[in-house]
Amino acid sequence: MSTSLSQYKQHGLPDNPERFGASLAHVITVENGQDVVLGQAWLAGPDTLVTCAHVIERYASTPGSLIAKFPASGNGYTVREVRIHPKFARASDQLVRYDAAVLTVELRYPEREANPLPIQYDKHISVHQELSAVRYPVHLGQFTSSPNPLAQIGRMLGPLRKNDSFHILHDLALAPGDSGSPIFDGNTVVALHCGDTATLPGLNLPTTSIRLALWIDALKELNIEENLVTRKHSQLWNVARALIGFFGAFFLVFACVAYFTLNKQVTDWEIKDPTLMPVQVVLEKPFQNYRFGDTLTMTFRVEQPCFVYAFLVGADDMPILVLPSFGEKEQFTPATPRTVSTVAGSRDPIKVGPAQQKLHIFALKSSEFPLYSSDKETKVTATMLARRIMKLAKDDPTTAWHLVMDVPSAEEIPAFVLNSTNKSK
Repeated sequence: MSTSLSQYKQHGLPDNPERFGASLAHVITVENGQDVVLGQAWLAGPDTLVTCAHVIERYASTPGSLIAKFPASGNGYTVREVRIHPKFARASDQLVRYDAAVLTVELRYPEREANPLPIQYDKHISVHQELSAVRYPVHLGQFTSSPNPLAQIGRMLGPLRKNDSFHILHDLALAPGDSGSPIFDGNTVVALHCGDTATLPGLNLPTTSIRLALWIDALKELNIEENLVTRKHSQLWNVARALIGFFGAFFLVFACVAYFTLNKQVTDWEIKDPTLMPVQVVLEKPFQNYRFGDTLTMTFRVEQPCFVYAFLVGADDMPILVLPSFGEKEQFTPATPRTVSTVAGSRDPIKVGPAQQKLHIFALKSSEFPLYSSDKETKVTATMLARRIMKLAKDDPTTAWHLVMDVPSAEEIPAFVLNSTNKSK
């Protein structure tokens, strides 16, 4: 069935796009003490955001150096985990394929109550159909909290290549920093904006008005589920809803009887919001840029006041204290980040070496770390410390928090290799 272009105008822009504002985020890192926006991200499920793989590629092994910041509220969340699309690749023509990634965070209110953007798979859109992008554009200075996102209209221009249904071209006026923005057909997200084709020499397109996007169905391989009930499901849903209503009523009556029978024995299982927020660890440069012998400098930032303890741990599982430095137990606040480059009690810098190490970070409400007098007579491993912290967190989630991240390592380059390289130049 054919549809006129005038009718597409009813489809390109979602009704009330402002309602998506609470679900939109910026992907941020910190460089030289300044927040730098890398790209856009959006909620696709509980504690789950979608962005472009090229936005976070450099930080895949150090997710803790990334922050998902929601402009609508100003809240920022340390990224816990990064998953890149299994088919993500840079071709010989420099074109990035399957440019998608998933960020895992631990949301609190109000983002925890925000609805994921609507996703529906196996849809069809036509060439020249109007599309829209909804995001908080960085280039307009909307960096701090802002009530409304910006919506723009453009068109679907067609597939990038014949027989490739995943990579499509569009002409939405998106700028650097907008990679990862959701593209709508009016009702649901149909694509992920990936970048300007003018920056891809392999395409050799003479204009910057043609841009690349990844079709939403590519997110299936990242285990992102569709969340919009379609018409083809409606009849089945009506039957299921009737059955759910019947059994729901039955179990409601049963639950009420049980409640009044055992009223005095009922325990309140409500999970309260944790008040202790995560710690972000920022390195001076990208993980892969460290070389043997480089000084490892780390900046610790917190989202709420707490006491921070950090240990370097090698293969022997024996912790080496990094924080607090020189024995002080000062409470960290969001306004007072701490930068360290030595282990506690020493002025010798931490150097990048060949050994694989982990950094264990603990955040506690109390200034007292769970070390006991009996520990002086035995070797306390990092595993033992982690178990103690996890027990504290289990007893009271607002008391303690634990993160483990990799530390850069690099093999020493032999002198004769360096000399040979110099001679060849």
